[in-house]
Amino acid sequence: MLPDVSRLVLDKMRHTVPPSPPLTSQIAVTRNTENPSYPPLTPPSYPPLAPPWTYNIEIIETITGPEGNIVEQRLANGTIQFFEGGLGREFKTSERRADNTLLEYEGEDAGYERLVTVTEANGNVLKYEGASGHEKKVRMIEPHGTVTEYEGASGHEKKVRMIEPHGTVIKFEGARNEERMVRVTYDNGEVVEFEGPRGRERVVGIIPPTRDV
Repeated sequence: MLPDVSRLVLDKMRHTVPPSPPLTSQIAVTRNTENPSYPPLTPPSYPPLAPPWTYNIEIIETITGPEGNIVEQRLANGTIQFFEGGLGREFKTSERRADNTLLEYEGEDAGYERLVTVTEANGNVLKYEGASGHEKKVRMIEPHGTVTEYEGASGHEKKVRMIEPHGTVIKFEGARNEERMVRVTYDNGEVVEFEGPRGRERVVGIIPPTRDV
């Protein structure tokens, strides 16, 4: 009989990982405990925002440069936007939301800036790729070093892989918000395979590490 997934994974982490704050992937691996206190595993999405002049949000303050060009705008919702470029050619480089989330953009074509990085107040860094209006999330880097990778079109990104600082790699399959854990590869080469729906994954196979003879 194969061991229970929670006991198996937690026991391995207890013997292979030095004490550290709880990691997102550890939570993911042990989701079958169905503890409602676990935080959501899917980070918030930050869809591209329209240029400030198309917002339905009141601009309460505009700061201009020597040429009269816009360098900063403050919105009624607490967002502060930053611009570069000459008068009439201003392009947005970043904006800071009221919750201290920082969004960074690239591109000097006003109105077509593309979102490239989102830094959340908790330290998570989200990376985006794609043309303006079609940016897709490809990676999230947590402060303690865990990297989560995503695939899929903008708005349909799904989690496919999680890499822990100590080398453990967790593979996921399934549609967005339905990703299920299918394989855990530890830094020593041992592989644990899973089947079952998200949150109820069960161990179906264990492949021991290959040892040189």
